[in-house]
Amino acid sequence: MSLAAVPLDAKSWQQRAAAQLSPVTLELRGKSPYLVEASADIGVAALRIAWGNFLNAGQTYIAPNYILVDRRIRDALVQACVETVQSFFGTAPQTSADYGRIINDAHFSQLLSYLKNRILLHGKRNDRSQRYLEPTLLSEVMPDSTVMLEKIFGPILPILPYTTLAEALDFINRHPTPLALFLFSRSRTINEQMLERVPCGGACINNVILQLTVHDLPLGGLSASGMGAYHGQTGFDTFCHQQSILKQST
Repeated sequence: MSLAAVPLDAKSWQQRAAAQLSPVTLELRGKSPYLVEASADIGVAALRIAWGNFLNAGQTYIAPNYILVDRRIRDALVQACVETVQSFFGTAPQTSADYGRIINDAHFSQLLSYLKNRILLHGKRNDRSQRYLEPTLLSEVMPDSTVMLEKIFGPILPILPYTTLAEALDFINRHPTPLALFLFSRSRTINEQMLERVPCGGACINNVILQLTVHDLPLGGLSASGMGAYHGQTGFDTFCHQQSILKQST
C-alpha cells in the first residue's frame, strides 16, 4: 500500500491494528505548554524558549504551543524573548542562514490564518514567495481561538499571563493532555507540585525539547497526546515481543 493511502488519524490506525490484534504505539499532537513561574530566571527562560520554539521555524512536533507566564514577569519575559530572537537571527531573520522556511504553501496559508486580527507583540513580516514567516509572539489570545485549539507547527507563540498557579494549572488541565510540559522555575516545591498535577507524556524543567535527545529516556504521549513510548532501550522493548519459555528437565 502506498503511504498516500494510509490513514493518518489515530482512530484509523487503531482500527487497522485491531483487525490484526496488533498493538500500536502512537505519538500524537497535544498542546504542549511552557509554564514560566515567578521565580524563573527570565534571561535563561527567554534564551531557551526562543531556541526551542523557533528551531526549524517551529516545525517540530514536540515544540510547545503557548506560554503561560506569571503576570508580574510577563513584560520582562516578552522583552527578553524579543532580544534573544534578535541575537539569534538579527533584526531581519529573512536574511539569516540559521532561520528556516515553512514546509509548503498550504501550511503557510494555515499559519497566516492564525494571525488574522491578532495583537502581535513581535513579528509582523512574512513573504509568501519564500514561505517565510518571522518569529512571532502573540498577545490577548482567547482560549477558544483557533490558534489555541490546533497544533501550530510553526514560528508562532501565544503568550498568556496568569495570576495564580491554580489558574495556570486549571487552564492546562482543561485542554487535551500535552505531549510535554516545559517548566521554568527555581522552586523545587512548585516543580514537584506541577509535575504531580499535570498529566503529560513527559516534562522538561528549565529547558526545552532536550528530553528528546536523551536516548535513555522514553518518549511518548498520554491520552490525547498518544500511547506507548520509544527511544533507546524503550523503543527496542516496545517493538519486540518478549516470548516466555519454561524448560524443565525430565
